[in-house]
Amino acid sequence: MSATGRRTIVKTFKESPDFGGFCGWPKIRKVLRGISDENTLDLFVGYLATGARAMELPRLLPEQVRMDYRPDQVEIRNMYVSKWREYHTVIDDEGNPVLAPDGKKKKYATSIPGYRTFHINKNSPIFKHFENVMEKSRDGEPMYPYTYNQIYYRICSIEAPDFYKVGGYARKDWSRYKGPWWTHRIRAEIACAMIIDYGFNSYALKKWFGWRTDQMPSFYGDMTSEDVARMMRKPQMTVEITPEKLSDMTPEQRDFVIELLKGK
Repeated sequence: MSATGRRTIVKTFKESPDFGGFCGWPKIRKVLRGISDENTLDLFVGYLATGARAMELPRLLPEQVRMDYRPDQVEIRNMYVSKWREYHTVIDDEGNPVLAPDGKKKKYATSIPGYRTFHINKNSPIFKHFENVMEKSRDGEPMYPYTYNQIYYRICSIEAPDFYKVGGYARKDWSRYKGPWWTHRIRAEIACAMIIDYGFNSYALKKWFGWRTDQMPSFYGDMTSEDVARMMRKPQMTVEITPEKLSDMTPEQRDFVIELLKGK
């Protein structure tokens, strides 16, 4: 959506009727082609590749990325995960647990550092872009050396052609004039893509993203009916694939099966 000021201000992508589920790789490729600023392109691909929160990505170092993990995959080791919580019971001065009005023990949370190890397929449509960032990176230095404001300014500019023309806007006005992309939305797009492309369930999503609660897969993996229909059109891999069966498939189905078999 253009930066005309007519955009409905929402706090998260979930409040907008325009977004939800996975927009599809053709749309992602179109967005990539439309990004002229190299730093913005690097950030957009970084969030697509890792599904990271805004300030998790700047902590990623090139030595954490094993490009030679497998011929068909790379491994990212011990990437920082924010917002992990540890819960404790509230205790009164006499050492007894404090109860809430509903009779349950009151709890309070403290932040603890979290880390995740996950993998990216090299046949991913965005892998070449991610590989380009790796080639530019130097050991010991962040792959994405950006501040919070620099990240959000660039993400705000995606598909908002007037955002740069006027020299940008005051931070308080970014939500009014920005384009249709949030880091939260990128994470949701990838969560839904993982379900559609790889059949991830909530357990696999939690492991890949480093989530610790069931709420996160439910929030970010909230697919549309079109996403489910897309999954239903994919060939089922519960039977032996023979040349005869391949010949009976559509070209799109054959391409999908061949790419799937390459990853085994």
